[in-house]
Amino acid sequence: MSQFGDTPNVVIDTALGQLPDQRKAATIRRWLVQVHEKAADRERLAVYKERQATEKEGLANQALQEAELERSRLEEKEKELESGKAALVEEHARIVRVAETLPVELSKTVKEASATLNDTIGSTSEAIKALNGTVEEARDKASGVEESVSALPSKSTLEEWANSHDEGRLNNIKTFISQSIEKLKAQNSSEHSAELEKLRGKYDTQSQAVSRLEGEKTILNEEVQSLREKDRESSAVITGLHIDLQAKDQVIITLEGEKEHLRQDLGVLCSSDSNKASEIEQLQSRCEKMEQEVSRLREDKANLGVEVERLRSREREDSSTLGDLRAECSAKEQAVAALQAEKETLGQEIRGLRKSHDESVRTGATLQAQYGAREREVSTLQKENQDLVLNLETLHTENTGLQREVTKLQTERDSLEEKVQGFDDLYARHQTTRDRLQDADVEIGVLRDRIKRREEECVKRDKYVNDVRSENMAFRVAADANQRHIEELNLRIQSADAERLELIEARPRLQGLQTQLNGISELLRQATEVRRKSEQDCDDLKQVVVKATQDMSSLQDRYTSLSETHAKTEEALSKQLGAAHRELGKERSENEELQTKLASAATESRAKDIQLENVQDQLATLRSELGEERRRVDKVGTLGESVKSILETLESTQSLQLELSDTKSLLKEAEGKLATQQATCQGFTSDLAKMYLQLAEVFQDLPTTPGGSGSFKMHRVATKMAPLLLAPGAKGKVEAFLESQASDWHCFEQVIALGPSHGRIVGNSCSNHPTGCVWVCVAIVRSQHVLTFHVR
Repeated sequence: MSQFGDTPNVVIDTALGQLPDQRKAATIRRWLVQVHEKAADRERLAVYKERQATEKEGLANQALQEAELERSRLEEKEKELESGKAALVEEHARIVRVAETLPVELSKTVKEASATLNDTIGSTSEAIKALNGTVEEARDKASGVEESVSALPSKSTLEEWANSHDEGRLNNIKTFISQSIEKLKAQNSSEHSAELEKLRGKYDTQSQAVSRLEGEKTILNEEVQSLREKDRESSAVITGLHIDLQAKDQVIITLEGEKEHLRQDLGVLCSSDSNKASEIEQLQSRCEKMEQEVSRLREDKANLGVEVERLRSREREDSSTLGDLRAECSAKEQAVAALQAEKETLGQEIRGLRKSHDESVRTGATLQAQYGAREREVSTLQKENQDLVLNLETLHTENTGLQREVTKLQTERDSLEEKVQGFDDLYARHQTTRDRLQDADVEIGVLRDRIKRREEECVKRDKYVNDVRSENMAFRVAADANQRHIEELNLRIQSADAERLELIEARPRLQGLQTQLNGISELLRQATEVRRKSEQDCDDLKQVVVKATQDMSSLQDRYTSLSETHAKTEEALSKQLGAAHRELGKERSENEELQTKLASAATESRAKDIQLENVQDQLATLRSELGEERRRVDKVGTLGESVKSILETLESTQSLQLELSDTKSLLKEAEGKLATQQATCQGFTSDLAKMYLQLAEVFQDLPTTPGGSGSFKMHRVATKMAPLLLAPGAKGKVEAFLESQASDWHCFEQVIALGPSHGRIVGNSCSNHPTGCVWVCVAIVRSQHVLTFHVR
């Protein structure tokens, strides 16, 4: 910074107020204000942007770390889901194998049960036919016995025959007949009882067989019902497989879309940053994994399609099998109905036999003459009895075989029920597994979307950080250039101060050139016109810089608000960042134009420095010529020719000074020359200037509002304020007043005399100074508290 401090202060205003031309003094002050404000603003802007870029870089690094952690967590989650998915695929394959073998086993078991039932029905039918034949034979035998009994001689015939023989033989015959009758009764009773018992046993056996067949019919109906339910479950499984195929189609489409997005992201990442090779390799590996997953899902889809076709064919086979079973069941139902009808017929025949047996028992007393026929009938019945025993043993054997077959069928039924239960459990597990797989696929899609959004945010943040870094570097370069420019200005100001001191020391020797300096004043007027044009250019540059500063401050506020609401308005942030980038692009172009103008101004400044050196050399030549002319005037007594030659020389240098555009060098030169114009005596004015310079050095760090020096008589204010500022502790009281941030007007004299809390203006006039009072208050300019003065 220059020796005047960050901002102009009241001492500089006082010093500039001593100049006779207040307009030039105001221009000099405005120029100083602009230079220092421009340097300070650029330095603050560079520091702020550097700090902002550092913060943005920190936030971007933190976001990148969070994204890396999120990505690693998601990769672990994806690995877990892939392992779970592999287990689910294995479980699905096992269920498919069970589903493939189950219909075969069911059809095999149903066929075996049907064959066994058919054999049982056939054997039962044969046993019933044999029993019917036995009943018919018994009926025939009963009719034969009745015929034999009817063929016996009647009682009257026997009595007549007995009367015709002697009494002894008659007694023997009676004894023999009575014995024969008793023997026949006993034999007939035992044989009929045994036959009835056999018939009752056969009846009970047939009843048990019919009950067993009814139970088997019920079991077959239940099996048919279970097969129908399994058929419906198979249809539901096929429907679920179709839905699963559709879901896998959607998953394949989603994976293909993610594959395209990943390829696009790979392209973006490859073009954006070469340091992300590892991430690109990971994304490529993930893309390959997804391609393998897509191919595997396609193979699963094809396998599932084949499996669906196979299940459909099996469903058709099961439907045909169920039709055959329904036909067999209906045939068996008809057989069971026929058996029941035969059972009723046998019951009726048994009841008839019982009646006939009772009748034969009642007529046994009248069968005395049937001894020989009974013996033949007994032998015949014994043979029939043996045949019936053989038939009974055969029926027992068949019953045992049927019981074994029933036990086998029950065992098979239990195994089928266990298999059906296992199939239901497997189907439930398959359903749960499929739901988990769908949930996992949905979660994987959500996680991939989040990874995608995170990666896009990382790319945007990296791009924004790079842009901010480049801007920061540009502002640093601009700040360094401004610093170097300010140092050059300080050196030039120091050289100007040295030249001013030299001019003050050479003031006695230049008193004779007062008339020539009038021409120099005209030259200064022309230089003022050139300076005014330069000031206009500087004002334009200042407006551009102020606009850029305002734009950067608005961008700063906008970025602060966006940083506070980043989590809620990411989309708005991206849009505003785009607008900010466009504005930054415009500002960048404006800054480039400004840098171009500054470079051209620096080039012109160097050219004008060379011209200034030439002018200074010419002025030195003029000084020597003036000395020679003075000696010549002393000798000759006239100054006409020398003045004419000086004026011609000054006119020759006028064209060079009109081209001077370096505001600082020209104004400092003009300040020194104006100081030499005003000086009349070296001692008093030099001390007065030194006093004001000391005040400027002491009070240079007190900030005041820029501009406004031309609104009141600065020399009157200086004459009032200088004694107050020279008072002991004046600077501390002014600093205390500045720290109090008093926004109301105060009397400056009372503030210096009594303190910052005194001298408050009430109304529009000071109570101690009706007129000519200097008022002071604290205002805020560009977020900084400064002193503002006003003269009443």
